[in-house]
Amino acid sequence: MKGAHARSLYPHVLSALRECAAALAAGADGDASASCRQTTRIPYDSHPACSPHTPRILHVSRSLRTLHPPCDSHALGDSGAPCDSRDSHALGDSGTPCDSRAPHALSRPLRILDMGCGTGALAQQVLEAFPSCELSGVDLSARMLSCAAARLGSRARLACADSERLPFPDGLFDLVYCNDAFHHYPDPHRAAFQAWRVLAAGGAFVIGDCWQPAPARALMNAFMRHSSEGDVRIYSESELRAILSPWFSRVEWRRVDFRSCLAIAVK
Repeated sequence: MKGAHARSLYPHVLSALRECAAALAAGADGDASASCRQTTRIPYDSHPACSPHTPRILHVSRSLRTLHPPCDSHALGDSGAPCDSRDSHALGDSGTPCDSRAPHALSRPLRILDMGCGTGALAQQVLEAFPSCELSGVDLSARMLSCAAARLGSRARLACADSERLPFPDGLFDLVYCNDAFHHYPDPHRAAFQAWRVLAAGGAFVIGDCWQPAPARALMNAFMRHSSEGDVRIYSESELRAILSPWFSRVEWRRVDFRSCLAIAVK
């Protein structure tokens, strides 16, 4: 059964990514981009649900360091508020700063990030679905990443890094996805903030994860602390919305079946 649940989510995550990519290409997310510009910038460390813990970046591959210079995980401006992704230092193909306010007519390849890429099985399918995309992946496990590197070769840039402290500049990606990993994060609020930070305006964060009805969820969460699999918590719809809503202008939650869910959060 190892990995069976993650694999069952692949088609749903891929479908959501295609949906979000189509919206970006068509400019159908214009309303979301407008509302994003009106979103109040909340200082991350002042958010009551967030802890000050900042995990350490274990390693960033040489090719990743070259293309994506690391930035501070808080991405806080002088006022203490998160840096607006419009002020990102991400560089475009010409070497000039990217303006994340620009309409997503996407005359360039999609930039996609896999948070918790594991062995790269889903990343391989993402590359097949978006053959011209620029794909990056992070995972805490060096052994997982070695499998992903063997599977993906030079088609993806991989980094052994913490999803709660992503080694990327603000506003770099168009799409970020996290499959069957969000329930492993000790600080999900920080992980949600990091996904928001590295997304360009109008970009989307897609989460595929486990879900259970309330009685079963309460029972499983009671035993999570004894898990040897690194599980932390299975979230209800309202809990997942509460984690994502402080940062994202629009959050959609879908139940996939009796044990899975999908969330799409638009910046």
